[in-house]
Amino acid sequence: MAGVTGMSYFYNRGIEYALQKYAVSNNTRLVDVGGALGIALAPVVLSGPIYRLSTKAEGRYAKPLTDAGIETLRKKMHIPKDIVIQHIPRIPPHYAPAARTVRIPPRVLPGTLSHELGHTISRKGKLLPGALAGPRVGGLLSLAALPAAMYLDPDSTTAKALPLATTLPWLPRLAEEARASFRGYRGLRAARHGRSSLLTLLPALGTYALAATAPAATLEWIRRRRAARQGGFS
Repeated sequence: MAGVTGMSYFYNRGIEYALQKYAVSNNTRLVDVGGALGIALAPVVLSGPIYRLSTKAEGRYAKPLTDAGIETLRKKMHIPKDIVIQHIPRIPPHYAPAARTVRIPPRVLPGTLSHELGHTISRKGKLLPGALAGPRVGGLLSLAALPAAMYLDPDSTTAKALPLATTLPWLPRLAEEARASFRGYRGLRAARHGRSSLLTLLPALGTYALAATAPAATLEWIRRRRAARQGGFS
């Protein structure tokens, strides 16, 4: 909470400083901040609908797995015996590496389960290094980069490097998700499930890519808006 409060303080100070220095109007400020927030919140707004649409599309061609189907997929993917598959109502599917547990809703489609099981096929069921911490680090860097983008010269090397700096921490997570989807697809083929499961695997990977690139897109929006006004920012 203290970190968020501190970032909020610097964010507000950054806006005040820029307004005083460049005398940008409140209307322009609303356009800049509104556009930046729209880009930054895109993953939060779109990830849910994308997931629901992809599972609905797969559901037109594939049926939810029975207990026997789950066990078959597990065997075909050579999932370690100590990995637990837990059914929990109204929960988004995910793998909890600390508990070595795949948590899924009672009705789960092949593509969704294969992806989560794909996370478990590694040494001791661990994710790639940095896969868990990366998004958190990227989020903190984004909070720090936003007020920094308000002070920096938009044509400076540092300002241009900020978008890349917020995206790099996400790379281990993106690699982990891609690896899980690839392993899941191989398991689906071995279990003779149709290619319709790709309707879940590919959009799900896209939501992570969207979350990874949204902060960078936000910072680039800010930089370009400032550069277009020769340094002015709302």
